[in-house]
Amino acid sequence: MRTQLTRGLAFLLLVLPLGGCGAAALAGAGAATGVYLTSRGAAGVVEGTVADLDRRTGTVLAAQNIDVRERKVAKDRTKIEIKGETAEGDAVKVKIQRKSPTTSEIKVEVKKDPVAWDQDRARAIVQQIVSTN
Repeated sequence: MRTQLTRGLAFLLLVLPLGGCGAAALAGAGAATGVYLTSRGAAGVVEGTVADLDRRTGTVLAAQNIDVRERKVAKDRTKIEIKGETAEGDAVKVKIQRKSPTTSEIKVEVKKDPVAWDQDRARAIVQQIVSTN
């Protein structure tokens, strides 16, 4: 009993300081190997085929009012690149690439201006794609 209480308390001490984003990342841990920041955005390896992630990405971009301007699909359908624009004029780029028969990597960049990227928004988009069915 004491061990369970100690483990529960230790878990709470780890999770509470993380706030909403950290808790969301932990909640999505089963669906992805982790969402991580890149130099220009965020990425993650996700359970799902390229086609599945393409569908989920379309749902998320539409829900966030991101207008898709360009969509490129590799001939072998193992890679997709989607470019769009937010209502505020930020450029959004999503890259989906097959990693295994059951997993794909997704990378999202949100470019605010020629030299600034919005990693927080990119991470939020990746997390939402991970959690969308």
